[in-house]
Amino acid sequence: MIDSNINSNNVAISATNSILNITSSDIKGRITIESNNSKLDIAGTNLVSSEISILSKGINQVIFSLTTLIGPITTKVFS
Repeated sequence: MIDSNINSNNVAISATNSILNITSSDIKGRITIESNNSKLDIAGTNLVSSEISILSKGINQVIFSLTTLIGPITTKVFS
């Protein structure tokens, strides 16, 4: 997924048994990403959540590069 804007009132992206590459995108939701047994490579992306940035179920691999997580409790920039 490249140069995408996703807005949701609930779960913005749900990935199950998936390989997901997200580049230069903006994702907003109550939960930005729900991941179950997946591999995520997220670069140059803003994840804005009202509750949970990434909800991890099962075993997941997540790689961040130049990504910002903005949530109700904290903001974190991965460079």
